[in-house]
Amino acid sequence: MALLANFYLAAGEVHKHSRIGSHGMALFLVDEVAYVSHMPLYGFPHDVQILYQVELSQSMQQDLKEAQSDFLSLLPENFDLNMMFEGKQFDIPSVLYDGHFERGGRPISDSLVTFAERIYLRKLEPNTAQSNDSNYAIVNINSQQTLLVHDIQSRPSFDHIVSLDKEDCADSEEELYEVSATTDKIDQAQQMLMLKAALPTCARLTSLYWETQDFR
Repeated sequence: MALLANFYLAAGEVHKHSRIGSHGMALFLVDEVAYVSHMPLYGFPHDVQILYQVELSQSMQQDLKEAQSDFLSLLPENFDLNMMFEGKQFDIPSVLYDGHFERGGRPISDSLVTFAERIYLRKLEPNTAQSNDSNYAIVNINSQQTLLVHDIQSRPSFDHIVSLDKEDCADSEEELYEVSATTDKIDQAQQMLMLKAALPTCARLTSLYWETQDFR
């Protein structure tokens, strides 16, 4: 397993094709700030990992407190994913689901959501050779909080986002950690154990999002 420093797709990448469609998002809070992660697929137009900081209406913030599951998803109206690809700020009507919007989740709120700032971008490369290592990008979202974002590989793979509070780390100056680990068993608990082994000075890691079904 390798943890990589902050990584963004080259800003000069050209987008020749529209990515208009239905684009579901995993939604999570870090220190009461809302973030979404586009739920990628291997095929166009969904073949991009993108994370954004978003701003929710007061009504949606209140409604999410009533959620009963430990997973929230957001479904905006159909739009061109290139807006996120290009890091644009925009507002869009969206529905908040208690659970996964395609797997029995319950709609609990709908309002305008502001996609304020792109914090991570990576295009999937499903035809590349499978690696024996799990690579996580380090995405610093503020002075204290970091997200670890798994680099989705060719099948079989997984989407995984983990939060890390730097105050829980005895040594927060290092930016690169590396440990060898096989990926023949795709299991969330095992991935968390490997991350903790790669970050031995950090007392607490929190798994925010885990998905395997779309990457089998």
